[in-house]
Amino acid sequence: MGGVWNGFGYDESNHGKFPEVCVVVPSMYKGDAVVRQRLFSKHRNHGKILERVDGRTYSFLLFGELDKDDIERDKRLGVILGSLAHGETFEGGLDVYIDGEWPGMAIDFAYNTLAKVSRLRRSRINLYTGGDLDRRVKIVNVADELAHWLFTDCGSFSKLKRNRHCKRLLTNLV
Repeated sequence: MGGVWNGFGYDESNHGKFPEVCVVVPSMYKGDAVVRQRLFSKHRNHGKILERVDGRTYSFLLFGELDKDDIERDKRLGVILGSLAHGETFEGGLDVYIDGEWPGMAIDFAYNTLAKVSRLRRSRINLYTGGDLDRRVKIVNVADELAHWLFTDCGSFSKLKRNRHCKRLLTNLV
């Protein structure tokens, strides 16, 4: 995606249908990674999506039903985040905002995978999780809308795989 990452938001389409669309949006603006008390709207009408994306870059991957069968539940988040962060440039530290509640083993594996991919010490990585982060953190809100938009409005699975923002799931991170 280019540029230096020091933080990103993550969300997925999590609708129970495959493939799941998993999206990261790096922080570009000062207010992108602020946890707010006032809730953002969840946009499901994507007519002004580019306006809300506001020049931010993003990447996504498709997590299929076979991936679900091949990757243990507690390793999925780490493999997905590591795959999306692979090849990016990191300096200093990394703050990651993840929508939803995740079990401790999944968070631990995600820390280790991000440390390996980013070449940052684990102590320089912060993972923030919680329900409604997609309504409380701007970059997670944008990731949420992009995941919904990509799944509902952007065509077939094969078309999505050819999208320039699509990355490959790196199963060797397991």
